[in-house]
Amino acid sequence: MIDLYDVARGPGHHAVFAPGASGIEWLGLDVVRLDVDEEWKIRFDDREALAVVLSGSCRARVGDELFDVIGGRADVFAGPPHAVYLPPATDLVLGALGPLEVALVSARSDGGTAPALITPDQVRCLSVGRANWRRDVRLVLPPGSPVGSRLIVGETVNPPGNWSGIAPHKHDEVAERENALEECYLFKARPQDGFGVQLGYRDGGGSGHLIGHDQVAFIHRGYHPTVAAPGMTLFYLWTLAGERKDYLISLDPRFDWLPNAEAVLGELDHH
Repeated sequence: MIDLYDVARGPGHHAVFAPGASGIEWLGLDVVRLDVDEEWKIRFDDREALAVVLSGSCRARVGDELFDVIGGRADVFAGPPHAVYLPPATDLVLGALGPLEVALVSARSDGGTAPALITPDQVRCLSVGRANWRRDVRLVLPPGSPVGSRLIVGETVNPPGNWSGIAPHKHDEVAERENALEECYLFKARPQDGFGVQLGYRDGGGSGHLIGHDQVAFIHRGYHPTVAAPGMTLFYLWTLAGERKDYLISLDPRFDWLPNAEAVLGELDHH
């Protein structure tokens, strides 16, 4: 239902998973850490990708297009990101202007759209939920975006002790009001030894996973709420992809009491 991965510590390129591994059909994830003046290059012939600057700043060349001086946030808790979209069969070159960390999320695609820069002012930021299920959501590449053919990408920050993914929802089958989408979460914690719990359940059975800084949860199926431990703030970069980019979900009927749950989730603040 949920698989966990660790992102290796230290500098360089860390390939976390790719389509074809462990039952994964669509999604890929790479994390890159560079020092000042270092460069890194990659090309996916059969995947579109979004490079999300987690911290630091860089120059990015996508094919023949140069995006100069992007990024700049101190860490993922400081505000929304810069991101660069690259279509399949296109070179990406990153040049670090200082210590840099970038997450590269990707999805199998035979199309894609033109290279594009997403700036923090283009990221829609929402305060979602209330009480102990209030969280902050940043929509980086929502389903209605004209950028990309399959990727859906955003960020969530859980305050200490709070839940996200409420109302619990799933998107693991094609039905009248549901579309099958794989999803992964790349976690950061503040403080870095902080942790949370990632749940996965369906049809009366499930499991809970302790998750922390630089860990990844891959959600194959089932409802999947998240909770941050008291005194610890939890961040996760979330990515979805499937045959269709339509974001259609089924809610756990035990949470029908939540006011306007479906309308809220329809804006993609499901996290």
